Amino acid sequence: MFEDSRAKFIGEKQKREISKEYLSPIPLCPDKNNLLLIPFNDPYASQLKKLKKAEFLDEINNIKYNLDKKDIDVLANYLNDEARFISYLTQKSISEDDARVVYYEVHKANKGPIKNISKYYPNQDYTYRFSSIGPNSKFEGSGKFDRNYSLDLLNDTVMLNPAEATLEFWISPIVDTLNDKMERIYFDARDVVEEIVTSKDAFTIILKESAKQIIDVKLLNSDDKIISGDITDELERSQITGILNEGTGVSKSFHNNYRLQDKEIKLFEPLLKSQMRVKVRYIPKSSFGDYIRIYKDKNSNLVLKVQTNNNLRTISTKIRWTENSWHKILFAYNRESKNIFFVVDGKNVTDNINYNINFKDILNQISIGGLFEQVSMSRIANLRISRKQRNIIRNIEGSLIDQNFNSQISLNNPLLKDDLTTLIINFDNNLDINQNFASIYDPINGIYNFDVNVDNGFLTLNEELEDLIEDLINRLKPAHTNVVVNFNDDRC
Repeated sequence: MFEDSRAKFIGEKQKREISKEYLSPIPLCPDKNNLLLIPFNDPYASQLKKLKKAEFLDEINNIKYNLDKKDIDVLANYLNDEARFISYLTQKSISEDDARVVYYEVHKANKGPIKNISKYYPNQDYTYRFSSIGPNSKFEGSGKFDRNYSLDLLNDTVMLNPAEATLEFWISPIVDTLNDKMERIYFDARDVVEEIVTSKDAFTIILKESAKQIIDVKLLNSDDKIISGDITDELERSQITGILNEGTGVSKSFHNNYRLQDKEIKLFEPLLKSQMRVKVRYIPKSSFGDYIRIYKDKNSNLVLKVQTNNNLRTISTKIRWTENSWHKILFAYNRESKNIFFVVDGKNVTDNINYNINFKDILNQISIGGLFEQVSMSRIANLRISRKQRNIIRNIEGSLIDQNFNSQISLNNPLLKDDLTTLIINFDNNLDINQNFASIYDPINGIYNFDVNVDNGFLTLNEELEDLIEDLINRLKPAHTNVVVNFNDDRC
């Protein structure tokens, strides 16, 4: 809802002002309060581009062709006149049915002039473009964790020192936290075992040790130790039939429905064959249940949970984080001093810092931006883990603060790697952890259709550059694929 205000009225921070909206030479973008916003932009350029790409078939010579410049110049006057448009094409020996199809494709190009650009949907099915923007221009980028994407690190290297450590990262919610009624996990660390085992049959897997919980059951990757007869998740093309077969190609997990009894896993969905080697991740019964979790609960509270030696400590603070705002979280602990710190936006959220840290497990599984297919709907930037407790000082009022945080977000500097750093992720173009590559094939018929979305929000691409990009993509794409290139001119 807009604030009813005059030109010089200073409204509340969370409200937009009608006068400012009216007087601004640049239209503002829609926010969560807008259910409908139609810019009524002239569709002529989109229509003309669609007309130039229209293809017709010369049935005599069996070749495809496009309209020449003379025909396009004539039809440019009839883009919204169905009768004249079709009449002109039929005079060019094009069938009436084909002419009518081309007219509607051209007339409705880019969804026409009446298009709702508001991004608010009551069912919270949000769609956002990828952005590598961090808290300010000094940061190299950020990771966007939505659409079932999270970063899982399973490593024998002890990134979190059981005696003392510090975790720091920046976070920006994609969804306003007050209106988001879902639990969002930002960081989780726990004890996990990864094991390659041979299944007893297509439905039964016997583990080497008893398990509390199964995280996933997947086919082997090509970089695992492969022996003769193994089926990897990567698809392979049959030399006899030419059809892609073997693995799933999508890193599918077979554990969605299962029954666990001690070491035995009973799957409801069968594996690809009997007695095949698979990779299983699970929490063993021998685990003490130690874990660290930072998340937002359903009531817009930022919560820290630390469990060590069956002793659970929970610290929470109310947050009101607006969509795309940036915030810094610091968590540190020290077993010797028996202190624990949870610093949000520069301030420790609790006066009680006493806690007896006594990790029995090695927290070798680190999940960032989600856990077990639960997404955080957030951007995370500049994550650093240190093997020592970083220096947390008190200000003149005696409050514990993060000396590396400035309430003026534009003045903050990214954290750097030093001799105390065990892990740092800046989510830049050089990120080489958990590399994932798009697999452009269809395991059934070998043809894959995909879209390439080009963000032209600043309107820097002219028609010639758009044609060049589209031509390059068509030249570089695999021969067995079909591609549709979409140019998004929405600056919001």
